[in-house]
Amino acid sequence: MIILNFVFRALKSLKERKGKTFIIFAIMFTACIVILASFSIQSATEAAAVLARQKLGAKVSLVVDHEKLMESQMKEQQDSQSGQRLRLEKPSIPLEYLDKLKDSEYIKNYLVSSTTSANVDGVTPVGNEDEDSNLTNDNMKMPMEMNSGDFTIKGVNNFNNEDKVNSSQMTVVDGKAITDKDLNTNVVMVDETLAKENSLKVGDEINITSTSNNSDEDNTTTTAKILGIYKDSSSIDEDAYRFTAMLPYNQIYAPYTLANKLKGATSTADSIEFNLQDPIDVDKFIKEGQKTSIDFDKYKLDGGDQAYKTMMGPIENVATFSKTMVTVVGIFAGVILSLVIMLSIKDRVNEIGIIMALGEKRVKIIAQFLSEIIIVLSVAICISSAFGNTISNVVGDILIQNEISTQQETTMGTPSFSQGQGSHQGRGGPSMSKGMGGFGSDREANVEVMDELNIKTKVSDIGKMSLWSLLIAIVATIIPASFIMRFNPKTILSKHN
Repeated sequence: MIILNFVFRALKSLKERKGKTFIIFAIMFTACIVILASFSIQSATEAAAVLARQKLGAKVSLVVDHEKLMESQMKEQQDSQSGQRLRLEKPSIPLEYLDKLKDSEYIKNYLVSSTTSANVDGVTPVGNEDEDSNLTNDNMKMPMEMNSGDFTIKGVNNFNNEDKVNSSQMTVVDGKAITDKDLNTNVVMVDETLAKENSLKVGDEINITSTSNNSDEDNTTTTAKILGIYKDSSSIDEDAYRFTAMLPYNQIYAPYTLANKLKGATSTADSIEFNLQDPIDVDKFIKEGQKTSIDFDKYKLDGGDQAYKTMMGPIENVATFSKTMVTVVGIFAGVILSLVIMLSIKDRVNEIGIIMALGEKRVKIIAQFLSEIIIVLSVAICISSAFGNTISNVVGDILIQNEISTQQETTMGTPSFSQGQGSHQGRGGPSMSKGMGGFGSDREANVEVMDELNIKTKVSDIGKMSLWSLLIAIVATIIPASFIMRFNPKTILSKHN
């Protein structure tokens, strides 16, 4: 009954002071709707981050860090003061680094790749008959060494771990696929079209001659057995038609140990790709890898970070803004509400003095003021919860479109250069990123900016908004009320008079 007494007084006070009640409601409703929108945007951002990782795939590549490599070699050139032009040399990746990472709990499988060019005795590459004349007259052609081969030898540890195989763009039509069991053996897989053009079948032997040395006398010839025949149904890059070796029909798969043997390398790879169990584990795996003894001054674990930043850039900026907005709105709402309550209390000094003189405790009087605010706050929370999802989506869309427009204006007129991670072909082979089995990131090349948020207000968002609003209301009520409550009834009434 005692509790109902000050609650009843709170309801009566709100009814009698409709103007100030409406002002308090407007402040609390605005604070609630903005805070709810902020929390909803943050929740949607977390979901978008997971979606972005899923789109990019659960893949992390151990590759050369070109940026650090260039900085290092430029510094060496400046220190030497030789005056010679900068010559970038790409180091291969030591296979010992694979042992430091392959046992991670996050890894599903991995792909070791090593690529070089070669010629095959008695085998004619697939290509146009007038290809040579077209290349001669083509002013747009890329420079190639005279001793680059007609075939690309792509060495792998397991053919089934290739992206094209996992996406069903490449399938084995005859024989078997190369697996880890075939390492250190001389076996190959050839394209179905190449096999038909040259009447090749599983079990046939071919002589592969490396082209990684400038002198033909230094090039080695290896006899390899055809283990399987595959079909590649993926689209062909337009640039691939310029060079025989870049056509997918002329790509021969082999164990990476054989590819290394042909190009005179040992215990190295051009790239090591790790396929993880779950895209969400990408950052965890990278952090785990950074604790190993891998030389991260030369190499890096690339989880499509640049592509992820491109996709999530506008959304992350909006999320950062929403976090700031929660704090700013909380402070401003608290200050404004405190001022309104303080003015309200000053107008009610006589009422407070009389109630205290009648023996009402200070705590209960403060509880009455707090009850008034909480009643108004409850209405504000209910209404903001009802319209929160709609308003959150409108606010989110406006903020994202503004971010995208700002980003486009910033990047307009700035040329973008693709920093492909083409594989090193030795002295004789061409350095072509995709056609020669290099590792230019398709994720970065084809990435699209995420320009919308699927905002769905959750119960947890409403709960956080309610707690945050309640905290603002409590602080905004207790601070001004404490200034009056410290006096006794006689002092309060005399000051009023």
